[in-house]
Amino acid sequence: MNDSTININDKENMRSFIKKDFCIRHKINMLNSIYLLTLKNIANLIDIYDYYVLRGYLVKTIPEGIKVSISNRMTTSGGKTIFSKRGREHSYEIRISNRVMERFIEDNRSKIVCGIKAIDTLEALMLILEHEICHVIEFSKYGNSNCKDERFKTIAFNLFGHKSSYHEILKKEDTLNKTINSSFVKGQVVQFKYKSILYEGIISNINKRATVMVKDINGAYRDNNGFSYSKWYIPLKLLINKEQKI
Repeated sequence: MNDSTININDKENMRSFIKKDFCIRHKINMLNSIYLLTLKNIANLIDIYDYYVLRGYLVKTIPEGIKVSISNRMTTSGGKTIFSKRGREHSYEIRISNRVMERFIEDNRSKIVCGIKAIDTLEALMLILEHEICHVIEFSKYGNSNCKDERFKTIAFNLFGHKSSYHEILKKEDTLNKTINSSFVKGQVVQFKYKSILYEGIISNINKRATVMVKDINGAYRDNNGFSYSKWYIPLKLLINKEQKI
């Protein structure tokens, strides 16, 4: 694809162009799925942003590359940039929150990331990555980075048109989830679908997600009767009461 077709001064068009290019290059057709969140997809998106928007700045400045990772522990921020310095050696890591992205998919409210509405999971991931790329740029140029400071806000606005320097997604617990939570109890038999396969199990714990024990001859967990189970962590919205028609 010819890079002359992208106008980086038109931020909305720029993001749409990158999204389309990414989907075509890597044959992506699920735009609102947690399965988008892979290390390969994150790394590929960073490379595309570097090529089109930063004109190779990252590959020139950080030839060793940026490490990417996915976290199940981060519950508020969608992403985090880790900068390490040992003498003259520097390392960079961009970490994306799996749990925050899951909450983005589950919630039905307006999806605002960095002050911009994201219409699907891919756009949310892109906006979070744009924010983290700004951190990388600051660290590489100045040795420090703070998204509360004016310098960061200026970089984020000039490069990506961000209207907010934060990327918390759905910071407050959704009322809908509270209602869903109250409709399930421990010990209840429930069903859920994963990759078009219907599974059935028993709820062993409920928090923001339900822990569901599914009978599995290869499972790592065993009860007093000798049955083996695998443990699943399922968003409450995806649970189906066994008595409910699918």
